[in-house]
Amino acid sequence: MLGDCGATALGAVLGVAAAARASRPGLIGLAAALAALTAASEKVSFTKVIAATPPLRVLDEWGRDTGQKRGEATDG
Repeated sequence: MLGDCGATALGAVLGVAAAARASRPGLIGLAAALAALTAASEKVSFTKVIAATPPLRVLDEWGRDTGQKRGEATDG
């Protein structure tokens, strides 16, 4: 799992790459898509969407200890 630090760093790298390479219409499209996803996240549970979509669920589970149930604490 990336965790918050990894996700933030990955987002920063992708954002800089998009800003460096995209045209003005491309940047406007990206900004609109991000705004739409942010607005959608207020109404839709992305966790439920990911759990219900097999390819997204597989990506989400990468790096997780699949032998451990959710909510269980890990030993030290």
